[in-house]
Amino acid sequence: MVDKERTLRQQAYKIITWQLIVAAMSVLLAEIFFGKTLAISVFLGALVAILSNVSFARTLFSLKGAGIAKKFVKAFFRAELYKILITILLTFAAIEWANADFLPFMIGYSLCYLVFWFSPLILKTNKLVKL
Repeated sequence: MVDKERTLRQQAYKIITWQLIVAAMSVLLAEIFFGKTLAISVFLGALVAILSNVSFARTLFSLKGAGIAKKFVKAFFRAELYKILITILLTFAAIEWANADFLPFMIGYSLCYLVFWFSPLILKTNKLVKL
């Protein structure tokens, strides 16, 4: 069971690492082609996506000890709730307080979430790890 948990954790953080790579490339390209102002908005969108996913992974993988399978579903829903709340709060803060432009913000956010769609390629597996 410990090996499966470790594998799931490694896969989750590998996806987050790829989100960081996509975010860095997106911000760099936005800076080169559109300037600093739009690059900051792209950065803020990517940051919201990455921080919400880190929160999800940390909450989900904080489980320890016996009976982990029973606790997993509850932890999953709690992690998803935290992720949604963090996304809402950080999006509001970025748009209202940091004056991020909405479209570049959403492009940065969306590009980071595209990593999930390509995760089978990133993880190079078509097998699901069962708990």
